[in-house]
Amino acid sequence: MLRISLQESANEMVIKLEGCFALPYVGELSSAWLETAPLVASKKLSLDLTNLTYVDAVGSQALRGIYSQTRAELLARTPWSQSLAEQIARPSV
Repeated sequence: MLRISLQESANEMVIKLEGCFALPYVGELSSAWLETAPLVASKKLSLDLTNLTYVDAVGSQALRGIYSQTRAELLARTPWSQSLAEQIARPSV
């Protein structure tokens, strides 16, 4: 199960992801991102990965896509989420 929360202020937007981000839920984030992307143009974007418990290859690719488009700040406060953030930010070869 994936939970997506949007927290918005005048100059910042945080997309908070919680739970399991795997193939069945990638469409949810894609839809949320399509609605949110136009609002982010003038704001700082952060992706909060702290409360994710699992990400499969498709979920990781989706996160990498958003990151490559925006260079969003990746918020990660646990060893696992920090490792995920490093993987997402790593340049593709």
